[in-house]
Amino acid sequence: MFGRRGMSVLALSETKMKGKGECVFGSVSGRMSGVESGRAREGVALLVSCEVRRCVVEWKEVSPRLMWVKVKFQKELWVFVSAYGPGSERNEEERVTFWNDLDECLQGFGANVNVVLMGDLNARVGDERIEGVVGGHGVPGKNDNGERLIGMCTEREMVIGNTWFRKKEIHKYTWVRQSGGRVIDKALMAYVVVSKVACSRLLDVSVRRGESGGMSDHYLVEGRLRVGMPWVRSRKSGEARKVLRVSVLKNREKMCEYQRELGGKWNMVKEQMVVGVEEEWQQFKSAVVGSAEKVCGVRHVGGGLRKGSEWWCEDVRLAVAEKRCAYEVWLQRKDRESYECYKEKKRDAKRAVREARAAADERWGRQLTDNFRENKKMFWKEVKRVREGVSGREEKVKTEDGSMLNEGNAVRKRWAEYFERLLNVEEDRDAVIGMDGRESRLNVLEELNEALITGEEVEQAVGKLKVGKAAGVDGCAVECLKCGGAIVIEWLVRLLNVCFANGQVPLDWMSACVVPLYKGKGDKYECGSFRGISLLSVVGKVYGRVLINRVVEGTECMIGEEQCGFRRGRGCVDQVFVVRQVCEKFWAKGREVFWAFMDLEKAYDRIDREALWVVLSMYGIDGSLLEGVKSFYRNSRACVRVGNSMSEWFPVRVGLRQGCVMSPWLFNVYMDGVVKEVNERVSGTGVSMMKTDGSEWSVNQLLFADDTALVADSEESLARLVEEFGRVCDRRKLRVNVEKSKVMRCTRVKGECRLNVALNGELLEEVECFQYLGSCVCVDGGIGGEVEFRMNEVRKIWGGNEESV
Repeated sequence: MFGRRGMSVLALSETKMKGKGECVFGSVSGRMSGVESGRAREGVALLVSCEVRRCVVEWKEVSPRLMWVKVKFQKELWVFVSAYGPGSERNEEERVTFWNDLDECLQGFGANVNVVLMGDLNARVGDERIEGVVGGHGVPGKNDNGERLIGMCTEREMVIGNTWFRKKEIHKYTWVRQSGGRVIDKALMAYVVVSKVACSRLLDVSVRRGESGGMSDHYLVEGRLRVGMPWVRSRKSGEARKVLRVSVLKNREKMCEYQRELGGKWNMVKEQMVVGVEEEWQQFKSAVVGSAEKVCGVRHVGGGLRKGSEWWCEDVRLAVAEKRCAYEVWLQRKDRESYECYKEKKRDAKRAVREARAAADERWGRQLTDNFRENKKMFWKEVKRVREGVSGREEKVKTEDGSMLNEGNAVRKRWAEYFERLLNVEEDRDAVIGMDGRESRLNVLEELNEALITGEEVEQAVGKLKVGKAAGVDGCAVECLKCGGAIVIEWLVRLLNVCFANGQVPLDWMSACVVPLYKGKGDKYECGSFRGISLLSVVGKVYGRVLINRVVEGTECMIGEEQCGFRRGRGCVDQVFVVRQVCEKFWAKGREVFWAFMDLEKAYDRIDREALWVVLSMYGIDGSLLEGVKSFYRNSRACVRVGNSMSEWFPVRVGLRQGCVMSPWLFNVYMDGVVKEVNERVSGTGVSMMKTDGSEWSVNQLLFADDTALVADSEESLARLVEEFGRVCDRRKLRVNVEKSKVMRCTRVKGECRLNVALNGELLEEVECFQYLGSCVCVDGGIGGEVEFRMNEVRKIWGGNEESV
């Protein structure tokens, strides 16, 4: 209906949808405002066309009965208000509140703004002409809401559009109550009301009875306005993003076509002389993205361009069309025969919709269950959707003082300021690296520092990429590289060697697009309730993988046994096993063991880059290899994506790059220095056990990336270890979060004295259980707490599965 009638704005009343935010009806999108909890009732919505969406300045959801959208056409501001008035059966307080809210809303728009009020106001204004407000073509009958509407229009200088156009009686009434095909009652209660400054732009208001299709006792009220043309974008929010349809490349023929298209461009480039880094990158990017777009096409994300319902099909379309035709015939004839025909077509349409929905659900179920291993991501996404529900996305955010921002540019600016401050945790001091001397350099590492990048290295790096991941700012998807075959590998070897030789990377590789994701708790309008996910260039990740593979090859043997994070053949289970083994062995001997679980605050974001380069050189990373790593950080920058719009770029001067394949191992190297320096200062602390071969095994620190557990056989040793660990971290500009760090005494004895372990003068909290790397560690050294935790998690997941089924 929206597209068929060429609508630009559609106001819906009594939607009975919960929550606020974006909503989609078929291929049309907009925003809604409904009750937050309790029984679904009331509710309003505004749907807009793609052209209008590009001109939207601001949305505002006032209450479950009131919302508006502000739009800019050329130099004119228009406000479209969707309102749903309480009926006379509602209590006086509720009616007074609605009309006060509506009046206050209209008052705030200003005198120079064109205002259009639309919706079911449950008001009857009568057929008496009132100069400048009610025209001479109303219908009999007036009620309290009608009096309030007339009074408000008089005060706010607005015109009730329905009453100013001569129409047939049947085209005046917006609501009809029927029984057995006979009209019992009818009224004019839904209106198009415009401000006087815009009344000359109102060309017509009429009732379209056939559009309801007999599904509602309310008819569509249609108004025609003349506004400034052509449409002009006033902001980027609503503009759809183009995304490559890379799933098409699963088809063998399409993949071959893509390779032929890309191969033709590569044959022209490889005969040319090598140029600068940025020029080489632009050639590669335009060829890959251009070829993929030509072969696969693109899909539009956002901007109101949505696909229709999964169950809508030709059979449903025909059944609905036949029902509408039968309804229109009955409206004309008003006889028993046409009414019975309409009822039959209505039943047929309902049956067609029901069967189509059932078939769509069955197809969706098969899609989830068939090849389950390949569809795990889709399956758990559906489970999460059912468990948590679907809430509308709202592009609103609070400032630091608590005031609400909902205008696009202001929202994007606020997000950019928040993440710029979050990602640039700077201190006015230099990190102190306390390691004396250099690690012994390996000959193989010296060779890797300068050796040219080979095709084997590039092929291995591309093979490590995971499909289905979002592209970076360059728009180049993983599938574009994986499906490019030998052509992409050969071209990448040339491009990456240019970067390696020059010690530079393209600006796109240094750029991160930060997408805020709700943590699942806290105020949804507070920036602090969101975590940022950085989308990086996929090709930049390939280069980063090549570099870090070389770094790992040369430094793996230098990293201490204490670290299990991001190392081949090691994982969380190894550290959990060590913790449990220590607890169980000491428990068996009747001895106590003391733990401190240290939390490093924003560990990756606080890494001092200059100190990192020093540490890397100590581990033998030098020359072109070190320059290659540093090249990603020279002009590191980020922007924030809100909806489908990007904020301004801001620099990121501190810390490791989030989402970069190099960051985990670079952090390991940096933290290894902390471990070794602590060991030098507190040698002899920790716990010792005998191996089966008779040798002694000792440990005082266990790490998985930044998750650190300190262990000692006495309270005094643990206190010393904690103090020294905190001191070394502080020297390297890492901060221990005392509030989140915990201590634990594993012992058989009940009612022991509380531990007295402090850091920077603050006592660390003692706990009886701690969730370490996903496993529950308890003071008794047993697994009772772990079993209970896992059973609770299973109950949660199983509950979600049952609802999905």
